[in-house]
Amino acid sequence: MDVQAIESLMPELESFVSRYLPHFGRAQNHAHAMTILQGLLAGGDRRNVENMAETIEGGVVRTLQKFIAQAVWSDQDVLAELRQHVCEALGEEDGLLIVDETGFPKKGKLSVGVARQYSGTLGRVDNCQVGVFVSYCSSQGETLIDRRLFLPEQWIIDEQRLAQAGVPSSVIFRSKPELASEMIQQAIIEGVPFQWVCGDSIYGTSPVFVQTVRELGKWYVVETSCDARVWTTKPKLRPVGHHHTCLSMLALLFLTLQKQRLGEKTSRADCSGGPQRTQTPAIYKRLDRGRTRSMEPMANGPQSDRKTLPRTKKKKRTSKTH
Repeated sequence: MDVQAIESLMPELESFVSRYLPHFGRAQNHAHAMTILQGLLAGGDRRNVENMAETIEGGVVRTLQKFIAQAVWSDQDVLAELRQHVCEALGEEDGLLIVDETGFPKKGKLSVGVARQYSGTLGRVDNCQVGVFVSYCSSQGETLIDRRLFLPEQWIIDEQRLAQAGVPSSVIFRSKPELASEMIQQAIIEGVPFQWVCGDSIYGTSPVFVQTVRELGKWYVVETSCDARVWTTKPKLRPVGHHHTCLSMLALLFLTLQKQRLGEKTSRADCSGGPQRTQTPAIYKRLDRGRTRSMEPMANGPQSDRKTLPRTKKKKRTSKTH
């Protein structure tokens, strides 16, 4: 679409954008959002901020870059409004969600999620970012409604790289099927009407994805590999419990209650003011076994009670001479 065609559609574009403008925050951001949308509609091989600013009259590169990277507005709120708009304009009860990923080739290594990985767009392994997208399709039309950026595992384990790229530390690794499942669940939460889910073999060979769609009460048509194994009938699963940990926790609770009970008993004895008996350690009990009862008072009683035994003189040995 060229600039003249965009200008001819400005009344329709302004009417379309009006419901989204409150989600962009400050009034200054409204004009920037309109400029970016016009630049995206203008097309071109590379739709970056510089090209948009050159194409659309009044566009300033640094101002638009600040709007994209630093301006305070929620993209999640905008997308939630978009999904509501889709429900109103394209929604049908037997609608279809199509899950697919696409790659964005990159030259450097600083963009979030960039790595050497397979890109369906390029048809090979190359340095790129990969995004997982969900589009809504019905007899009224088709459009994108959600997206997630795929972060390779090598990014997740590199805390310094995450910090430098501004990725929150709470982000964890999620596979592409897991990202797709998350977006499908979000669509159901927001009331997007659909019955079918479609995807290629990346999602068809994922038990997690297929099981999630099934449990959500939706039907699916997905590709799968030629050597995939499936159940012809639903298997009966035997519940597996962690018996040993359960019993260990019971034992721990018993010890805790015993400790509590003994603590209360000791506390009551202290409060009664009665004589306290100290428990003789086991090692001293073993040593006491060799003592006689008559000797115990001598060993343990006071000095005045001790009896002095008479000393016996030792006889000198004499040697006999023959």
